[in-house]
Amino acid sequence: MKDALVTRLLRVYPAEIGLTLTLGFLLLVNAMAQQISGVVAVSGFLSEVGTNQLLLVWIVNYTLIALVAAFQSLIVDRFNRVTLIGIVCLGFAGIYLGLRLMFAANFPGWLTYSLIYIVSDQQWLFFPLVFWVLANDTVDMAQAKRLFPLFASIGFIGKIIGIIIAGVSPALLKQLQSSSVELTTFIALLYVLAFVVVRLRLRGVKIRQTVQKVEPLQKRLNEAQEFIKDVPLYRFLSYSIAALIICHIIIEFHFMVVSSQQYPDGVGFAQFYSAYRLGVALLAFLIQSVLTSRLIEKMTLKNVFLIMPVAVTTGLAAMLAFPGFITGVLGMVLNRLPRDTVDESAQKSLLAMVPEERRGRVALYMDNGMIGLGSVLGCILALIVVTLGPYLLGANYAAAYLLIGLVAAVIGVFCVIKARSQYDKSLLSWRLKRRQRGASILDKLDF
Repeated sequence: MKDALVTRLLRVYPAEIGLTLTLGFLLLVNAMAQQISGVVAVSGFLSEVGTNQLLLVWIVNYTLIALVAAFQSLIVDRFNRVTLIGIVCLGFAGIYLGLRLMFAANFPGWLTYSLIYIVSDQQWLFFPLVFWVLANDTVDMAQAKRLFPLFASIGFIGKIIGIIIAGVSPALLKQLQSSSVELTTFIALLYVLAFVVVRLRLRGVKIRQTVQKVEPLQKRLNEAQEFIKDVPLYRFLSYSIAALIICHIIIEFHFMVVSSQQYPDGVGFAQFYSAYRLGVALLAFLIQSVLTSRLIEKMTLKNVFLIMPVAVTTGLAAMLAFPGFITGVLGMVLNRLPRDTVDESAQKSLLAMVPEERRGRVALYMDNGMIGLGSVLGCILALIVVTLGPYLLGANYAAAYLLIGLVAAVIGVFCVIKARSQYDKSLLSWRLKRRQRGASILDKLDF
């Protein structure tokens, strides 16, 4: 009776519960750690440095992401998935212990908070990439459609817990005559715990084996690019990712500007920022738990990708038409909610169609690579407007970078429409053929 209730409500069969809880826990730990580090980094950086300088940090950050993605592509499909995620957990634990030592050694605040921000984005991008590649190799396509939204929902629980911890810990630590930098030690311990869970719970999990060919270095680096070039669906979706990330950078920067003006003191901003992230996380959790999987099935995968660019376009148009704090927050919510729910789940489901032996590199190209490219371009465009706008356009120069964002959003809508038109044709591409498995992936698709 209990198992039947779980199956009906969560769409998880009894044999899948153990794996679901284990993988969900890993995503929960990373989400907790990333939210804590994100709040600490942003509030600390803005109080130590300022808003406009955040664009410079973003340029360095996303340039690094794009460069690291090229090297990650050499290893993500070369190692056992379980071993790799264990290494990632230990790596983040070591990094945060190193950051704690930097605070103890009184390194400059602008440096330490910038590094935390950069590492936080690697938690947001690289850990989920390795996780979803592992998840795709432990379930089939039918399971992925049921379980991936549930995994993401568990991740949202981690986000909520992390935001609450980041919001209440400064006051508690102050009473203990300490500061928020102690949270770096807590984050390190979380990743050590995740490593222990990987070793104990995933040691015997069955992973689909892939055939690894001995190939020249340059060919391995170019394989993902060639795959995306040859499959129009993935090519146009990659273009849309880059365009929408430009929008994301501009929306988030404008959100930081209007929010820091509304809450000029560091404590007030930290409280507002934590409350904002908590509100978005709660809404996203509800959407992910109740609507995402059903929405993907109802609209079909090729149509659901339109939700993100349409929402972003709406948000940017509102920010342009009615400038101010309220529309700044609204635009950020319209940017974040679909991105963290329907769009993410749809992209991970689409990734399941990529053959296992090249899936990691394709994911790196579409996620880290295109995100890095779009982010750097968005930062440069915003920085040019912020630098020259006050002299050329006066006090209303913010409208210029918002207009750039709106143009990028329209391009994103166009690219998704093109991807949608190429969906059926792309499924027949020889690039989607597995090297090992006899059955075609098309046999398992029921979108």
